Amino acid sequence: MQVTKVLRHASRVVVGMSGGVDSTVAALLLKQQGYDVVGAFMRNWDEREETGVCTSEVEYDRVQEIANFIGIQCHRLDFVTQYWHNVFMPTIEAYEQGLTPNPDILCNVHVKFDAFYKAVRERLDADYVATGHYAAIKRNRITNAPELCQPIDRNKDQTYFLAGIPQSLLHHVLMPLSELAKGEVKALARDVGLAAVADQPESMGLCFIGKRNFGDFAQQYVGDMAAVAVTPEGMELATVPRGLLLTIGQGAKIMGQSEKLYVVSKDMRAKTITVAPGRDNPALFARRFSIRNIAWTDTNPHSIHSIQGVLASTVPNEAPLMVRTRHRGPLVECSLVHNPNTTAASTPRWHELAVSPKVPLRAIVPGQYAVFYKGGVCLGRGEICASS
Repeated sequence: MQVTKVLRHASRVVVGMSGGVDSTVAALLLKQQGYDVVGAFMRNWDEREETGVCTSEVEYDRVQEIANFIGIQCHRLDFVTQYWHNVFMPTIEAYEQGLTPNPDILCNVHVKFDAFYKAVRERLDADYVATGHYAAIKRNRITNAPELCQPIDRNKDQTYFLAGIPQSLLHHVLMPLSELAKGEVKALARDVGLAAVADQPESMGLCFIGKRNFGDFAQQYVGDMAAVAVTPEGMELATVPRGLLLTIGQGAKIMGQSEKLYVVSKDMRAKTITVAPGRDNPALFARRFSIRNIAWTDTNPHSIHSIQGVLASTVPNEAPLMVRTRHRGPLVECSLVHNPNTTAASTPRWHELAVSPKVPLRAIVPGQYAVFYKGGVCLGRGEICASS
């Protein structure tokens, strides 16, 4: 395949490639722009230990075929140990505590933008690291510092999963799909002869689970997670298999009820889940919630004054602070203050903050993340730990 070089660069870019259309087109675009492009396939899970068959070998072969077609080298890098200790085990431990973790964020924080980033910069001599994420990196008009921003295709916006990546890394990260819609990405792949890649189903779910049932998989590691469903008044309704794996706001299948019931809260010690009727039951909405393990893109402020300074100076003209509590969830205006139950002096780096959305939000889930935005700039994240 002949690739037209529009620009010429001496810079080497290593692209994380999965075999999907997004990372494929990211590599293709960078090659067309004249970068010295190298592909890298991440092996994060050793499925052979479970099944005796390693599907990552098949996936790597597919990535190698794509790389050969584009005309670039591709390397395979192993991060099984890092993934196990920093993503998989924390995920299992969180479920055991009654939380609903987000392994996609953990993977970005600890693997893709830590172990992988360091490996390709050091071992493959990369000037830049690129991914097929739908996100943008732009320069602040005042400070010229790089900022993580929302992409053109807001329906595919993946900044929620990337929030809090340190600014020091963003200097060396490229996201070539920022100005493209998903349909345009697929069309580009078809135009160069990669229709099979463009038309394959999108990969969904956790990479270490694949097509398996999550409940079946998780129970291998966390044991019996059955729970007794009770009403807010304390009346027992039924035992729900794997009920403790359900998340706040999720429907609970309980026979004999006139209306669908939704999980309002969980008690891991008592092994109960409190359920209430109706998807929009008031008990499912919160006017305030707390966050911890806070990570801002440009700093970890030690006081609410510096936090307000960061938020106010990110975008001119005082765009309102917005919060999102799940991927593709609504962006809601909010305020941010110190949690009255904690002090910045006692835990200066990982202190808690209280978030007050302008309108009540449904299903604020401990273990998930609140991600903050201002004027299209993704400022950072905090792990949700309580709501009221």
